[in-house]
Amino acid sequence: MRALLFSVNAAGTSLATAPGVERALPIRGSRRRARQRGAVYVETLIVFLPVLFFFMVTLQLIELWAGSLVVRHAAWMAARAASVVLPDDPAFYGSPENRYEGKRREEITQAARVILRAKSQFDAGAAVVDVRGQQSGGPLDVTVRAPFRCFARFVNIVCAGGASRELVGRATHVYHGASYGYD
Repeated sequence: MRALLFSVNAAGTSLATAPGVERALPIRGSRRRARQRGAVYVETLIVFLPVLFFFMVTLQLIELWAGSLVVRHAAWMAARAASVVLPDDPAFYGSPENRYEGKRREEITQAARVILRAKSQFDAGAAVVDVRGQQSGGPLDVTVRAPFRCFARFVNIVCAGGASRELVGRATHVYHGASYGYD
Protein backbone atom coordinates (compact mmCIF):
# COMPACT_ATOMS: atom_id res chain seq x y z
CA MET A 1 0.00 0.00 0.00
CA ARG A 2 1.38 3.35 -0.97
CA ALA A 3 1.14 6.37 1.26
CA LEU A 4 -0.19 9.58 -0.21
CA LEU A 5 1.13 12.97 0.80
CA PHE A 6 -1.41 15.79 0.86
CA SER A 7 -0.60 19.38 0.06
CA VAL A 8 -2.53 22.47 -0.89
CA ASN A 9 -1.52 24.50 -3.92
CA ALA A 10 -1.77 28.32 -4.28
CA ALA A 11 -5.34 28.09 -5.60
CA GLY A 12 -6.44 26.30 -2.43
CA THR A 13 -7.08 22.90 -4.07
CA SER A 14 -5.97 19.75 -2.29
CA LEU A 15 -3.44 17.71 -4.14
CA ALA A 16 -2.36 14.15 -3.47
CA THR A 17 1.19 13.06 -4.26
CA ALA A 18 2.40 9.50 -4.10
CA PRO A 19 6.04 9.01 -3.07
CA GLY A 20 8.20 8.86 -6.16
CA VAL A 21 5.54 10.39 -8.39
CA GLU A 22 6.46 13.82 -9.67
CA ARG A 23 3.03 14.87 -10.79
CA ALA A 24 0.38 15.79 -8.25
CA LEU A 25 -3.16 14.60 -8.86
CA PRO A 26 -6.18 16.50 -7.54
CA ILE A 27 -8.18 14.68 -4.93
CA ARG A 28 -11.49 13.42 -6.21
CA GLY A 29 -13.50 15.04 -3.39
CA SER A 30 -12.31 18.56 -4.18
CA ARG A 31 -13.89 18.39 -7.65
CA ARG A 32 -17.13 17.25 -6.09
CA ARG A 33 -17.02 20.18 -3.67
CA ALA A 34 -16.44 22.61 -6.54
CA ARG A 35 -19.42 21.18 -8.42
CA GLN A 36 -21.56 21.43 -5.29
CA ARG A 37 -20.45 25.02 -4.81
CA GLY A 38 -21.62 25.83 -8.34
CA ALA A 39 -24.93 24.11 -7.67
CA VAL A 40 -25.38 26.21 -4.53
CA TYR A 41 -24.92 29.41 -6.59
CA VAL A 42 -27.56 28.29 -9.09
CA GLU A 43 -29.98 27.29 -6.33
CA THR A 44 -29.41 30.66 -4.64
CA LEU A 45 -30.30 32.48 -7.85
CA ILE A 46 -33.37 30.31 -8.38
CA VAL A 47 -34.62 31.11 -4.87
CA PHE A 48 -33.42 34.73 -4.66
CA LEU A 49 -35.22 36.09 -7.73
CA PRO A 50 -38.77 35.05 -6.70
CA VAL A 51 -38.13 36.24 -3.14
CA LEU A 52 -36.90 39.61 -4.46
CA PHE A 53 -39.95 39.87 -6.74
CA PHE A 54 -42.31 39.08 -3.83
CA PHE A 55 -40.55 41.67 -1.67
CA MET A 56 -40.85 44.35 -4.37
CA VAL A 57 -44.55 43.58 -4.94
CA THR A 58 -45.20 43.81 -1.20
CA LEU A 59 -43.30 47.09 -0.96
CA GLN A 60 -45.24 48.54 -3.92
CA LEU A 61 -48.56 47.49 -2.36
CA ILE A 62 -47.58 49.22 0.88
CA GLU A 63 -46.67 52.38 -1.07
CA LEU A 64 -50.01 52.30 -2.91
CA TRP A 65 -51.88 51.87 0.35
CA ALA A 66 -50.03 54.82 1.89
CA GLY A 67 -50.72 56.82 -1.27
CA SER A 68 -54.44 56.09 -1.05
CA LEU A 69 -54.43 57.42 2.54
CA VAL A 70 -52.73 60.61 1.36
CA VAL A 71 -55.27 61.09 -1.46
CA ARG A 72 -58.17 60.60 0.93
CA HIS A 73 -56.65 63.13 3.31
CA ALA A 74 -56.15 65.56 0.40
CA ALA A 75 -59.84 65.17 -0.47
CA TRP A 76 -60.81 65.88 3.12
CA MET A 77 -58.64 69.01 3.22
CA ALA A 78 -60.06 70.20 -0.10
CA ALA A 79 -63.59 69.68 1.27
CA ARG A 80 -62.74 71.73 4.36
CA ALA A 81 -61.24 74.45 2.18
CA ALA A 82 -64.33 74.42 -0.06
CA SER A 83 -66.67 74.81 2.92
CA VAL A 84 -64.79 77.98 3.85
CA VAL A 85 -63.86 79.41 0.43
CA LEU A 86 -67.12 78.91 -1.48
CA PRO A 87 -69.32 81.09 0.78
CA ASP A 88 -66.57 83.69 1.36
CA ASP A 89 -66.78 87.35 0.33
CA PRO A 90 -66.86 87.78 -3.48
CA ALA A 91 -64.51 90.77 -3.20
CA PHE A 92 -61.63 88.40 -2.43
CA TYR A 93 -62.27 86.06 -5.35
CA GLY A 94 -63.81 88.06 -8.18
CA SER A 95 -66.71 85.63 -8.60
CA PRO A 96 -70.13 85.19 -6.94
CA GLU A 97 -70.55 83.12 -3.79
CA ASN A 98 -71.04 79.36 -3.95
CA ARG A 99 -69.40 79.00 -7.37
CA TYR A 100 -66.56 76.56 -7.94
CA GLU A 101 -64.68 78.64 -10.49
CA GLY A 102 -61.81 81.09 -10.89
CA LYS A 103 -59.76 81.94 -7.84
CA ARG A 104 -62.04 79.89 -5.56
CA ARG A 105 -61.25 76.80 -7.63
CA GLU A 106 -57.52 77.58 -7.43
CA GLU A 107 -57.63 77.94 -3.63
CA ILE A 108 -59.49 74.65 -3.14
CA THR A 109 -57.20 72.80 -5.56
CA GLN A 110 -54.16 74.26 -3.80
CA ALA A 111 -55.41 72.85 -0.47
CA ALA A 112 -55.39 69.34 -1.97
CA ARG A 113 -52.03 69.78 -3.73
CA VAL A 114 -50.29 70.84 -0.52
CA ILE A 115 -51.22 67.49 1.03
CA LEU A 116 -50.26 65.50 -2.10
CA ARG A 117 -46.76 67.00 -2.07
CA ALA A 118 -46.11 65.11 1.18
CA LYS A 119 -45.53 61.94 -0.85
CA SER A 120 -42.95 62.21 -3.61
CA GLN A 121 -44.65 59.62 -5.85
CA PHE A 122 -47.54 61.99 -6.56
CA ASP A 123 -47.51 64.48 -9.38
CA ALA A 124 -49.35 67.15 -7.37
CA GLY A 125 -49.52 69.52 -10.34
CA ALA A 126 -51.59 66.99 -12.30
CA ALA A 127 -54.11 66.44 -9.50
CA VAL A 128 -57.75 67.10 -10.41
CA VAL A 129 -60.20 68.31 -7.77
CA ASP A 130 -63.96 68.17 -8.36
CA VAL A 131 -66.50 69.76 -6.02
CA ARG A 132 -70.23 68.98 -6.10
CA GLY A 133 -73.17 70.13 -4.00
CA GLN A 134 -72.63 73.83 -3.42
CA GLN A 135 -76.20 74.35 -2.17
CA SER A 136 -76.44 75.86 1.28
CA GLY A 137 -77.26 73.35 4.01
CA GLY A 138 -76.42 70.26 1.96
CA PRO A 139 -73.38 68.03 1.86
CA LEU A 140 -70.31 69.07 -0.10
CA ASP A 141 -68.77 66.17 -2.06
CA VAL A 142 -65.13 66.48 -3.14
CA THR A 143 -63.21 64.07 -5.35
CA VAL A 144 -59.44 64.24 -5.81
CA ARG A 145 -57.73 62.29 -8.60
CA ALA A 146 -53.93 62.17 -8.62
CA PRO A 147 -51.41 60.13 -10.65
CA PHE A 148 -49.19 57.94 -8.46
CA ARG A 149 -45.78 56.98 -9.92
CA CYS A 150 -44.80 53.36 -9.33
CA PHE A 151 -41.18 52.96 -8.28
CA ALA A 152 -40.57 49.50 -9.76
CA ARG A 153 -41.80 49.13 -13.30
CA PHE A 154 -40.97 45.42 -13.42
CA VAL A 155 -43.64 44.90 -10.75
CA ASN A 156 -46.34 45.87 -13.24
CA ILE A 157 -48.97 43.59 -11.76
CA VAL A 158 -49.42 46.15 -8.99
CA CYS A 159 -49.53 49.24 -11.22
CA ALA A 160 -51.71 47.62 -13.88
CA GLY A 161 -48.96 47.49 -16.49
CA GLY A 162 -48.00 51.16 -16.49
CA ALA A 163 -45.51 53.51 -14.89
CA SER A 164 -48.25 55.21 -12.85
CA ARG A 165 -51.70 54.60 -11.49
CA GLU A 166 -54.47 57.06 -10.74
CA LEU A 167 -55.57 57.11 -7.13
CA VAL A 168 -58.94 58.59 -6.17
CA GLY A 169 -59.97 60.06 -2.83
CA ARG A 170 -63.47 61.18 -1.88
CA ALA A 171 -64.71 63.21 1.05
CA THR A 172 -68.05 64.64 2.15
CA HIS A 173 -68.17 67.70 4.34
CA VAL A 174 -71.02 69.74 5.75
CA TYR A 175 -71.64 72.92 3.79
CA HIS A 176 -73.54 75.75 5.44
CA GLY A 177 -73.06 78.39 2.79
CA ALA A 178 -73.35 82.10 3.40
CA SER A 179 -76.61 83.08 5.04
CA TYR A 180 -75.65 86.76 5.24
CA GLY A 181 -74.86 89.47 2.73
CA TYR A 182 -71.55 91.15 2.05
CA ASP A 183 -71.37 94.93 1.71
